[in-house]
Amino acid sequence: MARPDFSRSIITNTIKCAEVKVVAGKLETVELDSVVKVGTAKLDMDKATKAAKAAYKKVGTLVVLGVEVKEEVRGMDFETFLKYSVPVERPASQQKKSK
Repeated sequence: MARPDFSRSIITNTIKCAEVKVVAGKLETVELDSVVKVGTAKLDMDKATKAAKAAYKKVGTLVVLGVEVKEEVRGMDFETFLKYSVPVERPASQQKKSK
C-alpha cells in the first residue's frame, strides 16, 4: 500500500462496568457487557461513567471497573478522500480572516 496522504488516530474505548446490588445485606456486583465507544479521544473516568450510564439507563447503581484504550492510525490516499468526502464549512474560529 502506498503511503497515505491523510491519517487520523482512531481510539476505541472499551468500558468495563458492573451493576451494584444489595442482596441479604451484602453488596454484590454483577458484571455487565462492556460498552464500546469509538472516536478520536481517550475517555477519562467521568466521561466513561456517563457513557456507561447512558447505555444502561435501567440499571440502578452502576460502577466503571476500568477503561481499555486501543489506538489505531488509519489513512487514505488523496483520490479516495476526494471520492468519499463532502464539502464542509470550517467553524468561525478556524476561518481565515480577510484583510
